[in-house]
Amino acid sequence: MRFRSLLVTLVAVPSLVAAQSQYYNLDAGRPGRIEDAGVTALYALGIDIAPFEYQRLSGGTTRLRAEPKLTYGLLPFTDIELRFPLVEIIPPRSASGLFASGLAGVAVGSMHAFNLESPHVPAFAAGTEISLPVGSLAAPQAGFIAKIVATKSTSLGRVHFNAGAGSYSVRISRPTLDSSCASSSFDPSCASASPPIITDSPCDVDPDTPRRVSTTPSTDVVVIPSARAAVVPDSVASIVASPRTTGARWFAGIGIDRAVPLASVVMTADLFTETFHGLYAIPEWTAELGLRHQLAPMVVVDVGVGRRFAGIVRATTFTLGLSWELATPPVGAR
Repeated sequence: MRFRSLLVTLVAVPSLVAAQSQYYNLDAGRPGRIEDAGVTALYALGIDIAPFEYQRLSGGTTRLRAEPKLTYGLLPFTDIELRFPLVEIIPPRSASGLFASGLAGVAVGSMHAFNLESPHVPAFAAGTEISLPVGSLAAPQAGFIAKIVATKSTSLGRVHFNAGAGSYSVRISRPTLDSSCASSSFDPSCASASPPIITDSPCDVDPDTPRRVSTTPSTDVVVIPSARAAVVPDSVASIVASPRTTGARWFAGIGIDRAVPLASVVMTADLFTETFHGLYAIPEWTAELGLRHQLAPMVVVDVGVGRRFAGIVRATTFTLGLSWELATPPVGAR
């Protein structure tokens, strides 16, 4: 009995110490797209209780997104992740289409850190994620993303580089005679000549700017990228008579953060771009600013703002998140 208690203590104490500096560890989407090369501590369970995102597009479309997520330190320097993106698209008041809301897939991922950072060598990590076609707004096929992450400390702060490549899947919505769908495609069952809605990872489009998208009156596409490199691409498809339903995608970005240890705060800034080959007309570019703060030894809150400043449609995004991390007994311990 004493040996068992000692074993749990030896595991729990380092995890608690790590949790007290959890504000310093950047997760994708908490608050920005760029993450660091750190992983969840061994046998620690991370719970993203209330990650929330609000996005406002230039034409009046609003996208709300909540993404509960679990991460677990399964092996040394290796964690696993399970996330559930929930999305709601709200059309402008001038549109007569219906709202679209629901589960936009179930994603399973893992990340492994190869080394700790040294004075001359950055920390490196690699991860992968697969998004399963589960939910009313999920893509019809599974998709994946593989990524590499590097982190290096400098006199100005930590610098992070992220890059990833994978596949996407899209949902095609056929025309309908339903009058409620006559002028908007916010409901995946509706179809029109409006640009597509991107639900997961995480974007939608501005239906008031169809002149910027090549469309046909008889075909509408609801685009749902089926995996992400950490939250999320923001793009609009060029729709053609026979649109592609699958293809390759890539993502790249750079970020910097600076910690204020006495205040348990880290300030972040990043810039990233993403392209979906054969689907999007041009790449999109987004810049973000954010803060992470340690409210309690195991609780971290984050806030962020982002601006999509280049691409098909401009948009502004606000994020708010709350996470909780706790130590658990080793797998198989009794």
